[in-house]
Amino acid sequence: MATIDVKKGDVETKQMIQVLVEKEKERRNHRNNNAPSIYIVDSILRNLSPNSFEPCVVAIGPLHKEDEKLQDMESHKVTYLLDLFLRLPSMPDRKMDECIERVYANVEQIRACYAGKMEAYDDCQVAKMMVIDGCFVLEFILRVCNYPDEDPIFYNKLAFQNVMRDLLLLENQIPFFVLQDIFKCTILEFDPSSSLQSLIFLFLRPINPFDISYVTNINDGVDTSYEHVLGLLQKFCQPADAKPSGVSVSRFHSVEELTNAGVNFKRNQDKRWPLAMEFKASWFPCFGWAWGKPTFTMPVLYIEDHTESVLRNLIAYEQCSPLSDTYITSYAVAMGMLVDTQEDIVKMVDSKVLINNLGTNRDAANMINNICENVVLQDFCYSQQCNQVGSYYDHCWPKYIAPNMAGLRRTYFSSPWNFVALVAGIILFGLTVIQTYYTVNPAA
Repeated sequence: MATIDVKKGDVETKQMIQVLVEKEKERRNHRNNNAPSIYIVDSILRNLSPNSFEPCVVAIGPLHKEDEKLQDMESHKVTYLLDLFLRLPSMPDRKMDECIERVYANVEQIRACYAGKMEAYDDCQVAKMMVIDGCFVLEFILRVCNYPDEDPIFYNKLAFQNVMRDLLLLENQIPFFVLQDIFKCTILEFDPSSSLQSLIFLFLRPINPFDISYVTNINDGVDTSYEHVLGLLQKFCQPADAKPSGVSVSRFHSVEELTNAGVNFKRNQDKRWPLAMEFKASWFPCFGWAWGKPTFTMPVLYIEDHTESVLRNLIAYEQCSPLSDTYITSYAVAMGMLVDTQEDIVKMVDSKVLINNLGTNRDAANMINNICENVVLQDFCYSQQCNQVGSYYDHCWPKYIAPNMAGLRRTYFSSPWNFVALVAGIILFGLTVIQTYYTVNPAA
């Protein structure tokens, strides 16, 4: 009997475990289908640079709506809403009602996009907030792209830049599908050929830290289901036909070390991936050294007052989102390896792969060195490039001889007068040797 009871107990235990497993699967599926995309930045990241995550001028969405310092813009947002609907050729009131109905129908989906602070607002308040904020964002983008002279805010350059910066903060987003619904009710009515994605790309150009002038067809093969404006910029920085390598972080040598080892830095011209890095060197396998100038191509980085904030919010988004790829984080980690000191910044500026409008080279180096502190990275997408550079650097020519050759170039070939002095010295030395020889051997 005891044996039968034990077997019966085993069956019941397995059934209970199976029930629990099924419930956990349902919970995980529900969580993944309703996972938030607009997060409150973790205190570990926030404390490194609090100002990088706090809006300066305007609150978008619920997470900063009650901030006292941002209340002056609330009436301005309503003005933007009215101006957007007044652009319609006819029936602006009717289109406004349609817009409100579209947004209200998706209130539950909107709530699920936010990680906190939505319980303070009822459905009507949520819909009102989304319509006002969404219309403000679209009207502001429209004016930046097409009508910059229609608003006094554009005459205050600091306020203008701060609004642009505020619209790229992780905690200051509204869902992209809300913008899309409002876009269909407004801009698409008077400009049927326009595209919300194209408008946002054009809007982001002044604040985008990466050079995008040469990029074409960047979204071929890339999922276009953007979560918000910041998410669109993050997706834009992904390659069109690749995924993270899934390997741990390798180690880059610094720019100064690589320059002394004969590596030439050039701008990246990969039209399908703005953050592409590539190392090229022609090798002589018999001797183990490179023939010609090895070249490391990399993205052009524009360092401005807002660059740190944009990069930190992109990194925070990748850190918070369980489904997001980590291309921005990989790039920031790679830059942190390449830049050790301000001398590295100088060499990157000289090579035109970095434009420093921040201030001193030391400020730029500190920003790059600190931006990935307390960041977790598992999929490093530049591991192949690290291995290629490391293989080149470890050979005797670049590691030992090239630095000395670089020193000779700096000493004797940095100017025509140095070269002339070198040649004159060699001639004088030769004449001295000849004179000494004939003095010792007069019969020769």
